[in-house]
Amino acid sequence: MVLSAQLGFGLLACVVVDGIMNFATDIAKEIGLMSISFRTISASCYWSYFCIPKLIEASELPFKESEMDILITYVPGMEDFLWRRDLLGYMVGWAPQEEVLKHQAIGGFWTHSGWKILESIVAGVPMMCWSYFADQMVNSRLVSEVWKRGFDMKDRCDRVILEKVIRDLMGGEEG
Repeated sequence: MVLSAQLGFGLLACVVVDGIMNFATDIAKEIGLMSISFRTISASCYWSYFCIPKLIEASELPFKESEMDILITYVPGMEDFLWRRDLLGYMVGWAPQEEVLKHQAIGGFWTHSGWKILESIVAGVPMMCWSYFADQMVNSRLVSEVWKRGFDMKDRCDRVILEKVIRDLMGGEEG
């Protein structure tokens, strides 16, 4: 999108970025551009993102942070349950994860088992690992089976497994 402005395709009005590229959102905000940030993990996400042109035409995008609790109605099949906040998630500019993990109220850390597991290990916080891809699978198995610092959800996240992992994290059947 940024290149299109430089190549003479028109003025830049919006930056569309993958949710993992937070720096692009920061830059857009800094220079006064609207940005749309999205994650691309599942097929249902792809479907909702595929509908973004319809959402813009229907004035459902963009929206202000104060308007996140409104239903999105222009994504076929998701009209009754897709909220604006679902498209963006809840984001803060920055959170001191090391300090959060050290807080006495934290009893466990639900993680995708990426690089941040090191912070949890240092803080002594047990982990519930639900990995997605690449190194996360191996990290999740290491956390559970080798380092004994948490619980591996075994690539499944349903009610039964989640309940078992939370109970185990809390110290057994009774919690």
